[in-house]
Amino acid sequence: MQISTRRLSQHARVLPILVFLAVVFIRVTFFPGHGDPDVVMKQESDLKTHNAPFFLPLDLPEREKKNNHRSVFEPNSEKSEARNVQTPQPDMFNATQTATPKPGCSCSSPHKSILPMQKHAYTSCHKNPTTTIILNVYQGTAEAFKMQLENSLSQKGGRLAVPHVWVMLFDSPHADAFENTYKMILRNVENGVYGSHLLPQLSLTRSSFNFKFHGRFLLGYMATTKYLLIADDDAEFGPDAVENLVNLMETKHRGVWGGFGHLRGDGVPNVKYRSWPNVGINRDEFDHYEMDYLSSLWFFEQSWLEYFFKERPWTWETGEDIHLSHTVRKYLHLNTYGGTVSVNPPALPAKHYSATSGHFLEMREVLFDHLLGRGNKIADVRPTIDTLVFVDSATEIHSLVSLMKTCGTHESSESALYCNLGKTAAIFRGSCKDQNVNELVASAQQLCKATQCESFALKSEFKHPISYFNLAQDFGHDESVEPIPVSTSAADLIPSLVGVLNNVGPSRFLYHAKLCELNDGRAGFWTGTVKLGFEAYLQSVPNLKFSEGQHKISDIDSPSSEYARVKTQGYMWKDESFIAHDMSTGNCISQ
Repeated sequence: MQISTRRLSQHARVLPILVFLAVVFIRVTFFPGHGDPDVVMKQESDLKTHNAPFFLPLDLPEREKKNNHRSVFEPNSEKSEARNVQTPQPDMFNATQTATPKPGCSCSSPHKSILPMQKHAYTSCHKNPTTTIILNVYQGTAEAFKMQLENSLSQKGGRLAVPHVWVMLFDSPHADAFENTYKMILRNVENGVYGSHLLPQLSLTRSSFNFKFHGRFLLGYMATTKYLLIADDDAEFGPDAVENLVNLMETKHRGVWGGFGHLRGDGVPNVKYRSWPNVGINRDEFDHYEMDYLSSLWFFEQSWLEYFFKERPWTWETGEDIHLSHTVRKYLHLNTYGGTVSVNPPALPAKHYSATSGHFLEMREVLFDHLLGRGNKIADVRPTIDTLVFVDSATEIHSLVSLMKTCGTHESSESALYCNLGKTAAIFRGSCKDQNVNELVASAQQLCKATQCESFALKSEFKHPISYFNLAQDFGHDESVEPIPVSTSAADLIPSLVGVLNNVGPSRFLYHAKLCELNDGRAGFWTGTVKLGFEAYLQSVPNLKFSEGQHKISDIDSPSSEYARVKTQGYMWKDESFIAHDMSTGNCISQ
């Protein structure tokens, strides 16, 4: 059959038209709005509003691809259906995402752009309040260790509440006996002696080097649970300990919780030192008090160890208990509470060894003094200090004392100020790099003696007076090897200053007017940093001290039982006279 050339020509002209009409039909039917800039922008805006990714990770398992595809393109509101626009509802890895994060969320997790490896990323946000228990065994008995380990395995909730129990043997003289006990417990677990439910996973770390008291906190930094419970080899706790402590943390106060604790004296002249629960705590019921620090057992959020290591400990020999409460109090403004961990816990066999005896007691007092200068807050001791003055040199202290001696020789507003400073203590950076610290200490002691500013925070057998505050700037760093960046030093100074102000609560805070002296950049910089620190103190939520006799948790729940925050006024002063000026206004005074 022959087809004429004329008919082929007609078909050739019609075919492109048919193809074009087919393309238009497909686009309109299956891709509505495609190519329309207004519609495209609207769809992209809808996606951005709900934080939805445009593409799924290519290497997700097929099941997860399906789940994510179904959740991403599923409409979730009647409003979106009305306008025929499918609003995406992302649920990547079952993580709830919203356009606006909840107020107060303190998650620290990587950006969602690394979704394929998200399960390996650290996060401080935990849906479930899980706890890692760390047992540090050194001089206790094998029987006491067996009881602790079995109580750890028997915690209410099993592995869902306590995923891990870690045992630390740091150069223990009884390491073999403890390890044999551990292996016996492990066999019991495998043989179902403790039941068929999921038990915490046991892990043993044995070392021929003694990592001492701080070592368990160092290893605790690697835990991935929300909470840590760290126990000495003589700490008594029952199967309900974790449940009780989580409940206290989440319903009473966030802070460091535990059993035995210490409360410093309540000031001069009737100085008292109380060690709980030997005095005052009823262990037959839930009874808790605010403490200065705990001993033998600590329960806290694992992420707080970030602040534990912000400061190098003064010594590795002792004081991890004091250091933990100090750093959490200084950097997070959270306190320490001790009392009943378990009602009538099983009694452990006594151990005949104490790590806090002899010269260790004196060492702990020196450590406590060091931390007072670094910004520690004592729970109940109220230093009798009216005025806190920041100085950069001994010369400034001498100048201040000279001004105070001329008090009453002339009448002026400045005279009225420096004639009524009251008990006055000096605070200084204490930088061995550019300050004569010994000179500053000697001059500060003279100032305190002249104004009778001494106060105490002590055990009955130690008489360490508080007469100045040395921030010990850049403590633990060797400046002769490599200078510390100024920004790092300034960042260290601010929380230390805020901590001291929280502890002292003075009516007046003074600093030198070098802030305005353009010819002294170094001093001007540090004075400006101090001014920023003082303003941070004024803007921060105060960490108040409890009233006398009201350190029980049921008492301090009410704000009325806490001391009202003293309104601290800030003033700058010059070598020849005071400048009656509230520095919180931020104005610089002309020379």
